[in-house]
Amino acid sequence: MASSSKIVPFPSASANSWIEQYQQACLTPLDAGTIRVYRHILSQFTQWIEQQRGKEGQFAPEQITTSLVERYLTGLAARDIAPAIGNGSNPSSRNFANG
Repeated sequence: MASSSKIVPFPSASANSWIEQYQQACLTPLDAGTIRVYRHILSQFTQWIEQQRGKEGQFAPEQITTSLVERYLTGLAARDIAPAIGNGSNPSSRNFANG
């Protein structure tokens, strides 16, 4: 029996480290539920970056550019997944490539 579901890998160790650092630097004042959502979004984002670069498991923060973030958000908006993030109303979406 064939399955049509796509297996999503866990974030790489380097991505997890970066997400943890981002949480400590930027998300600490937020409530636990909000932090969980941000971490999930960052995990998906870093996995997408690895896939785009063809280097799964090899995330490096210096790969993040403004144009890469825009391309990611445009892709989400095109799939109607995250319009609130894609329209820039989410302050952290503007800071990924800046910090």
